[in-house]
Amino acid sequence: MDIYEYAIREFERRYDCTMTVQLYKQVTNQDDDPFADNDPFTTSGWVNQLENIPCRIAKKSLNIVKQDGVAATAGIAIYIYCNPKYEVPPGSRIVVTNRHGQTEIYERSSEPFDAYATHQEIAVDKVVNA
Repeated sequence: MDIYEYAIREFERRYDCTMTVQLYKQVTNQDDDPFADNDPFTTSGWVNQLENIPCRIAKKSLNIVKQDGVAATAGIAIYIYCNPKYEVPPGSRIVVTNRHGQTEIYERSSEPFDAYATHQEIAVDKVVNA
């Protein structure tokens, strides 16, 4: 085992979540209606690209506070760390399940920063439903 394999193994010991990477694609389905002459139709939706990939979430404060009317908002940058061998395309949706079984959805993933030999960093935005 070389030094990089050892470093990757040690870094991955800190991963406490798993992620599923989804891409928005067109999918061709078959219609079950017997009167439709079995014409296929195309729909768009999120399709799983990678599943059960070990990862870790990091949240960093941006020290930016904005006054929006009565309430103030603070900026937080969210990063996902994972092994650099996985290809996570920009713009994909990432569903993260933490060690407690709670699931959070992140969208608009950035271009992965994979300059490190041990991991890659992916900046994401959290999906919040009001």
